Amino acid sequence: ILSDHIGNGVLLLNFWANWCEPCRVEMPHLQRIQETYQDQGLEIVCISMDGPESVAGVRPHMSRNNISLTVLLDEESEVTQLYNPRRAAPFNAIIDREGNIIWSHEGYAPGDEEELEEHIRQALGITE
Repeated sequence: ILSDHIGNGVLLLNFWANWCEPCRVEMPHLQRIQETYQDQGLEIVCISMDGPESVAGVRPHMSRNNISLTVLLDEESEVTQLYNPRRAAPFNAIIDREGNIIWSHEGYAPGDEEELEEHIRQALGITE
């Protein structure tokens, strides 16, 4: 349940789908970001927007690619309607400790992970 994750630290919601190639390319970057910042209070939750035709491939994809991020299946689109009503994939939203969306980004192109990481660092209060 998503409410278990909000308010514990900085939360990155990543909306993705197994059939989305840019989502699959972005995933290893998210894994690295999680490993880098989890001790500072970051949690990444991947919200799968896969429907009945592709949901069975979600967990095997994560396992095959050594992705250990938390994955929630949103088959009823409840979370997607709240945070990503356009159903963009991928779509990232950073939620601060108070539960507010402080940054969001639609799509993925190589290098986007650098901007994402900078916003995460700001949300966590990390300065260099």
